[in-house]
Amino acid sequence: MRLALGVVALLLALLDFLATPVARAQSVTLRLGLPISLDSPTGQNMREFARQVQARTSGALKVEVEGAGGRYEESEVLPAVTSGAVEIGATPLTQFTKDVPICASFLQPFLFNFDTLIEAATRPESEIRTLIDKEILRRTGTRAPITVVPWARGYRSALEEPNVGLFVAMRTPEREPLFKWVGPVTTVRTSFYSRHGADLKVTSLEEARKVAVIAVPREWFSHQVLRALGFANLDAVANTDVMVRMALTGRAPLMVADNQTLPAQLAQVEATMAQVDRHYTFMKTSSYIAFSRGTPD
Repeated sequence: MRLALGVVALLLALLDFLATPVARAQSVTLRLGLPISLDSPTGQNMREFARQVQARTSGALKVEVEGAGGRYEESEVLPAVTSGAVEIGATPLTQFTKDVPICASFLQPFLFNFDTLIEAATRPESEIRTLIDKEILRRTGTRAPITVVPWARGYRSALEEPNVGLFVAMRTPEREPLFKWVGPVTTVRTSFYSRHGADLKVTSLEEARKVAVIAVPREWFSHQVLRALGFANLDAVANTDVMVRMALTGRAPLMVADNQTLPAQLAQVEATMAQVDRHYTFMKTSSYIAFSRGTPD
């Protein structure tokens, strides 16, 4: 879960302020509302923040972190802060964009394969962010901050909330009636790949079924498609690094990848496209911006 950048900035500014003599004039306890578990990575960060606050102020200021299961749901944090029920709140940026809520989820690794790329792309001055912001302003007359959220959360928001745009989503027959579609943004070809020079030739799905092992990223759309087609030789791996290494070392005769993301996946393990051979292309899909059904045309 990515916290609202404004909240993070507030916490950092507060931490600097706490080191001043004024902040140490009296003992104060601040309540921090957090809508997720304290055992989550973000929850642990907030607990560390509270620990540093107390340490830097020699106990003059304390922060009580209230996590999920306590008092506030995600949508309740901002009202709690504005009403004074808690002094600090941490919540996703989606809660700041209810009036103009475009949820632009940069799907990893479809467009952006590394956290640093995501952070660069979502900066206000970045080229892609500028282009999207201008297009939103041109079409709607409004300015909408881009929100980076986990794919599952962005997808759920686009399904359940009005005026939400999901960037990007594959347009499939199953999803067709669920959203309003704008695009296509890109077209992706998903194929079987092997290491270069391998004694292997695959020209159909039936031939692919006969291969000993096919490495595929777990629960990616390609994995779901092949599983639905009854493939029994899939090795669903945790991430693309594992998949690529399996293919390059021969542990998996085939891997599944698309033309858009494979170069970056290879680069992640210090390999290049020259080290793999493309075989049968079994899927061609287009990505779109998927707007919730409640979004005005």
